[in-house]
Amino acid sequence: MIIGADIGGSHITCALVDLESKKIVSESLITIKVDSKAPKEIILGKWAEALNATIATHKNPVDGVSIGFAMPGPFDYQTGTAKFTGNNEKFQNLYGVSITNELPFYITTKKCGFRFLNDAAAFGAGLATLAGIDSFNRSLILTFGTGLGASFLKKGVPCLKGDTIPKDGCLWDKSFRSGIGDAYFSTRWFVNRYEELTNEKVNGVKEIVQKNGDAMELIFTEFSQNLIDFLKPYITKFRPQVIVMGGNISKAGDFFLPKCSKLIEQLGMEVDIKVSEIGEEAAVLGSAQLFDTSFWNQLNAYQL
Repeated sequence: MIIGADIGGSHITCALVDLESKKIVSESLITIKVDSKAPKEIILGKWAEALNATIATHKNPVDGVSIGFAMPGPFDYQTGTAKFTGNNEKFQNLYGVSITNELPFYITTKKCGFRFLNDAAAFGAGLATLAGIDSFNRSLILTFGTGLGASFLKKGVPCLKGDTIPKDGCLWDKSFRSGIGDAYFSTRWFVNRYEELTNEKVNGVKEIVQKNGDAMELIFTEFSQNLIDFLKPYITKFRPQVIVMGGNISKAGDFFLPKCSKLIEQLGMEVDIKVSEIGEEAAVLGSAQLFDTSFWNQLNAYQL
């Protein structure tokens, strides 16, 4: 039995995955809210509640289960040890906890096998499969929401190291202008910039789009220019054949995708840019693929 689990800051989503067909078993998809500031036992209990509910949907009883986790950082992905600290207090009560050793006590099956992958990398791998771009030699997946996620893929497998890959395969922490990528390509940038221009407070990008004024047009123009300026050194090195954008902000893709495509063309690069509205099911599928032998072997080979 293979389960993919997406660990979010406020929930867990998990499901059974058929690795042969690369499909999620829809009736097994479970989402449960989790208080990330709760004590360790409560958090592990909520994760197990969702996992056990997914296990219960399996038609036949089983002794063991293999669970792949799409896990946010900071986290030791090799040992399965939580390193959460200074991260808006999310999961700080798990600091130093071995998920590998402690979570099995909460799971209903006798045997548990765990593997872990950064949530952005898992999302990228799953999205590549679901969007049919896992055959591309090189692709870049970007997610825009509360923060900036990135996944550099070779034939659908995340690369975290290499001469053409930024450190740790991440972009959120890379320097840009007076800050880092996360500060410019997230919901809070849109909210702050809109307030600077209009003296009005909004809750998110959807609200800015609904207002549909001059400020909105300027903001998306700035966002597009900033994004391509930021990406230029990384895509020049990595040379992706396709860039796919996901996350909540990408739902407003009509307002920035054409601008980004034009700016990419002006750089003299041939890169297909797309927007995908595939959600957290991508992370569930991507994390389950950790138990696909070919995927796992390639993933480890790319990290050498």
